[in-house]
Amino acid sequence: MPREVFDSPWTELVILLGFLAPIVVEDIRFKRIPDVLVLPAIGVFVLKRAICGEGQVHIPLLYGALGFGFILLLSLLSRGNIGLGDGKLSALLAVVFGFQGWLIALFIASSAGLLYGGLRMKYGGMKREERIPYAPFLTLGGLVSFFVQNYRFL
Repeated sequence: MPREVFDSPWTELVILLGFLAPIVVEDIRFKRIPDVLVLPAIGVFVLKRAICGEGQVHIPLLYGALGFGFILLLSLLSRGNIGLGDGKLSALLAVVFGFQGWLIALFIASSAGLLYGGLRMKYGGMKREERIPYAPFLTLGGLVSFFVQNYRFL
């Protein structure tokens, strides 16, 4: 495979979506994100960064730790209402998109999740304590981040 294809943002998006699709399905069906789905994805993208020479490997790992740590903090503050699977998915997005892209993804995910939850509570009969899967919103945020970073819409 030519290096240009391997380095293409579109190739990266296809690989990422290959991991995100089953993660989203699992989170919607069972409200959990298994490590067997998200940890290999983190490994693949850290390895890709190392092979392609896109900078030092410790930088994406630092971003991943930041992405996980932020959700871990929220989980602790919410007494476990936010799962650590969401933290690992946040780490994946931070590794893939970098700090700025992760912030975009997190903002979009939080806004969309808040809007969805609010509308479901108002019109769908959802109770305040009911849990909603966050992976679909993180995935949406990741997609928006991809297009913003690669096509400078903002």
